[in-house]
Amino acid sequence: MAAVTVIDALAQWDALTQREDAACNQVKKPSSTTSQNTNTGCPTAWREKIADWCYQVVDHCALGRDVVSYAMSYFDRIVPHYCINDTLVELVAMTCLYLAVKVHCSNKISPECMVSLSRGSFQYDQVVKMERIVLRGLNWHLHPATPHLFLEIFFSTSTDDDELMTEINETASYLLELAVCDIYFISKKPSLIARAAVLVAMDIVARPLQLNAMMENLLVNDNCSMVEKCSVRLQQIYTLMIKQDTAQEIIPESDVSITSVLSVVS
Repeated sequence: MAAVTVIDALAQWDALTQREDAACNQVKKPSSTTSQNTNTGCPTAWREKIADWCYQVVDHCALGRDVVSYAMSYFDRIVPHYCINDTLVELVAMTCLYLAVKVHCSNKISPECMVSLSRGSFQYDQVVKMERIVLRGLNWHLHPATPHLFLEIFFSTSTDDDELMTEINETASYLLELAVCDIYFISKKPSLIARAAVLVAMDIVARPLQLNAMMENLLVNDNCSMVEKCSVRLQQIYTLMIKQDTAQEIIPESDVSITSVLSVVS
């Protein structure tokens, strides 16, 4: 049996679409030439490593990986308003992840734990103070629409519990994790990214999937050209990921400090 009815799922999708259109959740794509020393914003290389670090932390703490999309939403909405240097970007990133876990996960990470991940770079009161700054900067808008939420709704009416549906769902989820790390998707609507992930996942799995009427309706929309662009980008980064040897880039699980991760681009 389906977890929710089609009517309920469409209502949830529409409500989430309104949330992603809200001004408080809009993120402007930073310039590719952003300098960490002189401008507001965060350089591309820094942002990718920060997202990487977030995934390592949640894996280390056995938390849901979708929480990283919330953390990076906070981060991307906060950093354009500040002059970012090496030290501040680490503190903001740590605080955004701490806050995202605090709001969206049943298991929490204590401020003391976050401090330990900085390897002595920050103190407890600095994390607490930055949390207040982030909350004010976000105007307490802590529940943005994320691609993972749209993906969850998309598959919520499926009565198919077969291996194919699971494989496509898991592949699409992985693609969304890649999208979180890619600065290209910062200014793209989460609903479009989710649609693109489903389409690319079906292409990767390369097996026909029976979609119900709601699924077909959600995959076809007025922004087909943008969905196509997002699909191309997802396919590119997926292909890159499966081809490249990432062994030298991975920080050992025993050392998930943000300093270790960001030292790669320092």
